[in-house]
Amino acid sequence: MAKFIVALQVGGLMEEPEIRYCNFEEIEAETRAEAETRYNRKNNCDFFYGKCIGVNGEIYQSWVNEIQTVRK
Repeated sequence: MAKFIVALQVGGLMEEPEIRYCNFEEIEAETRAEAETRYNRKNNCDFFYGKCIGVNGEIYQSWVNEIQTVRK
């Protein structure tokens, strides 16, 4: 298992077009998708969702800039 860095991705709306990240957490999981799903369940995400942006303490810019895939 790895420790993925997952953050809440907010913005991207007409009122707030700039995307930003908040509420960072380390989530232990086998895959990025599993980490995002665990984050979303833990935090009851229903409008904005968690996005995996790094692993094992390292943030990857390429992950930050990926199109968001919603996983519940």
